[in-house]
Amino acid sequence: MIVFGAFLYVLGGAALAYYFMYRFSGPRLSNLQLYFCLIVNGFFFISYMRLIERGDFVYWWHRPDLVMQYPILNWFALAGIILHAFALPIDRKLGKGNQ
Repeated sequence: MIVFGAFLYVLGGAALAYYFMYRFSGPRLSNLQLYFCLIVNGFFFISYMRLIERGDFVYWWHRPDLVMQYPILNWFALAGIILHAFALPIDRKLGKGNQ
């Protein structure tokens, strides 16, 4: 159950980050929108790093024994880090035909 929950946490966080990326990307990207996306991605990124380094789940649940019992949790966290690294908006329109 914890593995499924961690998978949903990573999937939901990545979906939220990519939604904001596609929503805010474009020539009218403002600093406020970019900082908002940085805060959202930073929240998830730091939670993944704390899971890998210390075994903390979502900032308040310290269970390093679960990380030892289910090593796939570290792989989910690594996948989440990679997904959030590419989820920042850009100042051009996303999609086909952008050369």
